[in-house]
Amino acid sequence: MKVLVGVGGAGVGSLLERAAERIVPEAEWIVVHITSDETFAPMEGARFGLLGRGRRVEEALRRVEATAQESAEAILSTADGWLTERGMPHTTIERQGNPEREIIRLAAERQVDLIVIDAGIVGDAPHGPGKHPLGRIARFVVDHALCDLLLIRRFADPHTDWLPPHPPPPHGPPPKPKRPR
Repeated sequence: MKVLVGVGGAGVGSLLERAAERIVPEAEWIVVHITSDETFAPMEGARFGLLGRGRRVEEALRRVEATAQESAEAILSTADGWLTERGMPHTTIERQGNPEREIIRLAAERQVDLIVIDAGIVGDAPHGPGKHPLGRIARFVVDHALCDLLLIRRFADPHTDWLPPHPPPPHGPPPKPKRPR
């Protein structure tokens, strides 16, 4: 069984731990971190003179790229350490692009059986319980994956009852019984 896990920030160990509880021990893990193209989008304005011209722009862009690279390496290192500690066969992959599309593309390339994705923090704005419980990346993966999915939910407050309230009564007062004529 091949399992693709998309990681992207804090809580990598927790995500892997919760996924490992639900997956066969002999599974082959593929852990991917995708640095979003959106990370570098603000720097495009710099090219048009917002940060000045010449070296200042290039230096600022190099710093953003270096920070993104360090962050990706740290996240993948955490995942690698967690899986190695437990003797689980795995591969770590770092990519840049559109995270949701890259996850779907990598799942197809590697012919994975299961994609594990963090659904986002339930109960935390803007993805509170109810209307939109999935983040943008998770929603795209749910809609486009060609294999099974495991959504891992994290709760802002695990002790809160997230059941929606009862629906309101129908509009207006209840109908009056008709009198016989």
